[in-house]
Amino acid sequence: MPIAVVTALVTTFTLSRFAPRLEARSVRIKAAWAALDAFSGHLLTILSATARLGNVNPDKTDAPLRGRMQGECDRQRHSWRSQPTISNTP
Repeated sequence: MPIAVVTALVTTFTLSRFAPRLEARSVRIKAAWAALDAFSGHLLTILSATARLGNVNPDKTDAPLRGRMQGECDRQRHSWRSQPTISNTP
């Protein structure tokens, strides 16, 4: 009988001691999984848009569409080139 009481007290103390930590960790883990799901969704959107764009043949398109595509390419190229570079020096 005393062993059962001691075991119950130790179990109760242990669970009450670590339960808040486990709940906080659970919230962080759920947030990480939600972020991973959002990232996967965005990645699939980018990949499908890239695949659709890869199927477009610019030689067979009409002039207005070709002009829009070239304008968008130039805009993106300028946007990427205007970003600051990252250097490893402090």
